[in-house]
Amino acid sequence: MSVRLRMPRPHGTLQRLLPVPEFRTFILDKVGGFVWENIDGERSVREIADLLVKSFKMTKEEAEVSLLRYLQMLSTRGLVFLRMEKDKEEGQRLNQRG
Repeated sequence: MSVRLRMPRPHGTLQRLLPVPEFRTFILDKVGGFVWENIDGERSVREIADLLVKSFKMTKEEAEVSLLRYLQMLSTRGLVFLRMEKDKEEGQRLNQRG
């Protein structure tokens, strides 16, 4: 699966010094594509981990570790962000950028 995202553009002098392409394409493996499709701003990290367990026959621990590492990488690249809900029962929700 590939995902094409519009990239933020630097402003002013930085725009001339650091040319940034308008779009960037990311190639995701099967699990990565599944995670990306389930990041919808409604599902929590825990819910996505549970879906991984069911869909890819992972243990809960494998799913959680893999998911957190993958989300950290996406976050570092500015592709997702974590939104904390006011109601602690609701947990953390993931949103895609772009």
